[in-house]
Amino acid sequence: MKRNLILLCVLLLATASLALAHANKKHILGTVAKINPDSLVVETKNGKTIEVAIGPSTVFLKDDQPAKLQDLALGDRVVIEATPKGLALEADEVRFAPAPPKTKPKS
Repeated sequence: MKRNLILLCVLLLATASLALAHANKKHILGTVAKINPDSLVVETKNGKTIEVAIGPSTVFLKDDQPAKLQDLALGDRVVIEATPKGLALEADEVRFAPAPPKTKPKS
């Protein structure tokens, strides 16, 4: 009984520490509106734009495969995990995929 209680406490502490480790991260979803050498501007689905800095440790993944900033194109869909740095955001990971092809409206 005492052993189970200790094990439960350890599991709860481990779970809490994992939750705190991601507490300060921000997730940005949208499409690439502008690409700069040191930042990306993302337009969210509600029309807001967010600039995210690109650092030397930023990881890029295209369709879950390693990629580079140069592989990114305007209009690509992105999911960015970023860390707040003062008033700015710095990307830890940028996952992206090409935008789906536009369909013509039926006449």
